[in-house]
Amino acid sequence: MSAIGGAEWLWLPHVHWGVFIATYLFLGGVAGGAYLTSTWASFIKSLLGTNRFMAKLLLADTKDLEHQFSCAETSRWGSIIALLSIGVGSIALLSHLGAPLRALSFAWNFTNYGSWMVIGTWLIILFSLVALLEAFWLHFGMGVREESGLSLFPRRIIGWIDRVMPWQSDRGLLWGIDTVADFTRLPGRAWGAV
Repeated sequence: MSAIGGAEWLWLPHVHWGVFIATYLFLGGVAGGAYLTSTWASFIKSLLGTNRFMAKLLLADTKDLEHQFSCAETSRWGSIIALLSIGVGSIALLSHLGAPLRALSFAWNFTNYGSWMVIGTWLIILFSLVALLEAFWLHFGMGVREESGLSLFPRRIIGWIDRVMPWQSDRGLLWGIDTVADFTRLPGRAWGAV
């Protein structure tokens, strides 16, 4: 007789998950939280300086420049943390697979839309794309270029690449990325709905 009173037939054998799955789950939660924080800070920043009902309801002083600066910083760093977390978490998840390169064919192989594994894969891909677009629009564009004092780390990296490349012109890589960001950016109300 065992400690569970002869009910061994109730318990199925289980496989222990490795550290890669635990890392992925943790970093997936970090990415989701950072993205929500970034989105909320962007929403609050869009309300600052306006006289709308939501601004009056949520904010005491809508003209506070320090609050506007901190919301901009929070949204930018939240988007970077979300991208890094989902990227490292996805690498951890792929390294758990027996054939990790087979995951690149997910669009053709994962068509059983009733499976939670397929649903999860599509959700990870969609979340990664939305987080990438948000980070792209928060860090690049002509309007972002004129803001000073913000920690625009990705802009600094691309600006450095512009300076060390053999071609030197007024319209370098950073100008091209800013133009693409302005061309593809959704209007404020449309992006707020997403």
